[in-house]
Amino acid sequence: ANKLDLYDDAIQLALDHPQPGQDPALIAWTYSERSRARSFIDLLANRKITLSSKEDTRRIDEQRALKDRIFAAEDALAKAAAGDKPARTKELSDLRETYRDMLVEIRAANPKLSAFVTVEPPTVADVRKILAKDSALLEYHVASKETLVWTITDTSIRVSRLPIGREKLSALVHDYKSKMEAIRPVDAEARVLFSTLVEPALGADLKGKRFLGIAPHGALHYVPFAALRGANDYLIDRYALFYVPSAAVLPWIE
Repeated sequence: ANKLDLYDDAIQLALDHPQPGQDPALIAWTYSERSRARSFIDLLANRKITLSSKEDTRRIDEQRALKDRIFAAEDALAKAAAGDKPARTKELSDLRETYRDMLVEIRAANPKLSAFVTVEPPTVADVRKILAKDSALLEYHVASKETLVWTITDTSIRVSRLPIGREKLSALVHDYKSKMEAIRPVDAEARVLFSTLVEPALGADLKGKRFLGIAPHGALHYVPFAALRGANDYLIDRYALFYVPSAAVLPWIE
């Protein structure tokens, strides 16, 4: 969690200070995907992974063991006396080089397996190849001061910056969720969430789309998007919805 603010800052910088010849929406989206991949890897870090292939399980175990050796070497270097630092530095350098070689071997042996050990966000071209002409994806990223949503189709990507930050959004979602659990009316809250989160992301590029994917982030994992409503209808009345944890999984579930 202490790394996520760095990704938020990178996203904001990409949008606020676009570089010549670069699409700021695309650059910012790549950082968001890297953030999701980083969270996934960290989530798995302290869990025992048993894969269907014994060889893949062995590779994961060896990767983790080597990473533990690197952590120990980093700690030893930080505590080493001045005279021992050159030897400790070389040891750490050799371990890191071995680790890089191991990641290359894992990727070559099983590209899918590399997603468990290294951050490899997809390209927008990869995602567009998966999305059919009648499909689109809304991918969210909740930062401290704003929420971003990328609208991705088979031909375009654009970003909408929503003026609601993590704390205020969490309170809004919590209120909506609490009323639903208490079986109280939530019509007003559903309209507010729709106008805040969904309406700004809808546009002419979604004309003719039948399927809409939602990639939530943060507190938005608790939002039933199908139940959000505009002035006259619910979101589920407009599109058949599907959910994904990130755009990165689309190539694997085609």
